[in-house]
Amino acid sequence: MRGLDVWVKKKWGRYQNWIGYSLGKVTYNFPDIEGVDGDIPAPHDIRHIANWTHVYSSTHWDLSTQFSFTSGRPYTAVFLKRFPSENTPPPINPLANLPENLTELNNYHSNLGRESGDLFSENLPSTFRVDIAANYTVLIGKVRPVKAKVGFSIFNLFNRDNYFDVSYNVENPNEQLEDEMPSNVGEQAVQLPYLEETRRKMLGFTPNVFIRLEW
Repeated sequence: MRGLDVWVKKKWGRYQNWIGYSLGKVTYNFPDIEGVDGDIPAPHDIRHIANWTHVYSSTHWDLSTQFSFTSGRPYTAVFLKRFPSENTPPPINPLANLPENLTELNNYHSNLGRESGDLFSENLPSTFRVDIAANYTVLIGKVRPVKAKVGFSIFNLFNRDNYFDVSYNVENPNEQLEDEMPSNVGEQAVQLPYLEETRRKMLGFTPNVFIRLEW
């Protein structure tokens, strides 16, 4: 693990802002695992992280805005692969010489499986987010005053699509067909298995309101 952190802050009266930047590299090494050679990126190997924060404070108000950027998280790509066996039928043209029933078709695709690419060799898109917040603070009462703070914030103001990770699932549309397909099945009825990729999103536009009392 190697990295560099930089933090710069400047203040002008009631206004202040600061910039934070992290450059890092996190790798794993598994010499005893076959097929894994040398250093590979760790799942939390986020190369660039940058934040730019602005804050304005007065007697009662605190207003802030933050711009956040991170490079994409690494992930392992997955693809479909046919694993040959003694019972593997010869390749067929999906638009000709079609199996005449669902059982035969499923047998043809039974040895399709998922194959992983190089570990964490791919990266999700970079993330960018803008957050804003406003807090109002006031003292209530004179003898034993209660400090009340009312706040409002919006996470991901522009509702950008930022992704956390990726998952894969093999889908076989033919499982939804009838038990027996007609012998003259048309080309439009053939649906080859496919790999469905799902990217899990981070939070989108998220408003938040809070009230805090201190005494």
